[in-house]
Amino acid sequence: MLIVEELFAGYGTSEVLAGVSLEVRKGSVVALIGPNGAGKSTSIRFLATLLRATSGEGIVNGHR
Repeated sequence: MLIVEELFAGYGTSEVLAGVSLEVRKGSVVALIGPNGAGKSTSIRFLATLLRATSGEGIVNGHR
């Protein structure tokens, strides 16, 4: 299971994600879609631990 709660993240002084929350249950298939600049890559970078959040948290299979 993947849970993201109130995620705020960005680059320098530019905030890209503001209060993003989502939950993906085991066995689900999900697509992250949106226009350029919507925060898709920033979200994935956070989940891959390549980017630290300003605030909020991500939980994958019970691990923060």
